[in-house]
Amino acid sequence: MNEWELQFVASTGNDPIVFTWDPAELPADGTFMLRDTFGQGFVNVDMRQNSSFSMANASVPGLTSLKIVQSTQMTMMFSYMDSWNMLSMPMYVNMDGYDSYYDMFPDGVEGSMYGFDGSYTAASEMTGGMGYWMAFNQAGSVPMTGDLMMGADIPLMEGWNMIGSVSYMGEITDTENIVLNGTLYGFDGSYYTTTDLEPGQGYWVAASAAGTVSLTVKADAPASLSTAALTSASSDEGRTGMESVIAESAHRVSFATGDQTLQTLYFGAGIPSDWHPYQLMLPPVPPKGGFDARLSGERWATDSGVAEIELQQNGAPLSVTVTLDHDGESVITFMNGPLLIERQTVASGQTVVVPEDATIMQAIPADDILAELPAEFSLGQNYPNPFNPSTTIQFALPVESNVKLDVFTVTGQHVATLVNGERQAGRYDVTLDASGLASGLYLYRLTAGTFTETRQFTLIK
Repeated sequence: MNEWELQFVASTGNDPIVFTWDPAELPADGTFMLRDTFGQGFVNVDMRQNSSFSMANASVPGLTSLKIVQSTQMTMMFSYMDSWNMLSMPMYVNMDGYDSYYDMFPDGVEGSMYGFDGSYTAASEMTGGMGYWMAFNQAGSVPMTGDLMMGADIPLMEGWNMIGSVSYMGEITDTENIVLNGTLYGFDGSYYTTTDLEPGQGYWVAASAAGTVSLTVKADAPASLSTAALTSASSDEGRTGMESVIAESAHRVSFATGDQTLQTLYFGAGIPSDWHPYQLMLPPVPPKGGFDARLSGERWATDSGVAEIELQQNGAPLSVTVTLDHDGESVITFMNGPLLIERQTVASGQTVVVPEDATIMQAIPADDILAELPAEFSLGQNYPNPFNPSTTIQFALPVESNVKLDVFTVTGQHVATLVNGERQAGRYDVTLDASGLASGLYLYRLTAGTFTETRQFTLIK
């Protein structure tokens, strides 16, 4: 800590003394406070946040001295949610008083800290500028004191990276132009997009190539050093601009808990050809217990007219709203793995409850289903035929049916069941891997309601 004392005497009859300074000219390291020399809080001004102080605003009259105090230490209240949090260490902490980082966070679940190097890896230390997952038994907060971190150079891999933050509100300085616009994500129970780095939080960011970026303090809006709230979402300008390009012509699927929107996905979208694939993708799925919803291919937007959505629920009541780009209805299907839970037809904009055991959801405009439905039941000839070792079998259903597709030897011995369960109307391709079967002639039979058809194929090894 450094201190400089200012002594002054006001002339009789003159206006109160006003001190002025340029915050941008202060040294980069540390906090600078203008204080009274008594240490009683008569004057207590953050010189990075302000550029002047009038002695008329002092809480006691007649002061003839002040002091400038520079400190490179900070105390921050880390607030965290119950369950999973993305966090970082935005200062340099002396670890002599701790056996591990779980001592710093007494509500942290032992062994739950993970970093990322292409996959989740268990971590025992927190490196400045890097992001981490950690689970907590309950929501709370804890104070922490350390030296300021005003910047950090971070190596990035091509693809997704977990990064951290600095001691003030920060941003990414990318001189190599490798960070992809719209791919900076935080986590507040579900992923949200942002453009700022809040002290204490962890983030995902995607890079178009390997390289190095710098985490730096924003020049225009330094954050308070008193609090780092791991639960507060920042602005979502990063992806909003991209969403505005496709939203008007796309169908939208929004998941919510109560009145809190957790994730919005788009399908049937006209996607610009110059967007990088990672700009359409979501970060890696949170650890189990964190909510996640994404389209197939890890995406938040697709040009497909069918929304195939993978769900990871967190136990909280969940609802979904499918809004089409036109008036009409959509058919929503919920499944648990391969098992059908329920299917319903709903009006555009209607909200429905998501079954708590649903892990897959499909949404498709009802008009599209009617336009593409086959007119009759059919079982196609497999292709290729003869084959070794795999082949594809096609079948069509004009209505929802209980379907069974079996394979037999020519003597009638059952050797495989390829499909067994409810299927909605449509066309299907099923792949048979016959690696475990002997060469020869086989029969395959489709049963759908009262419809039955049998064909044969030849396996040659």
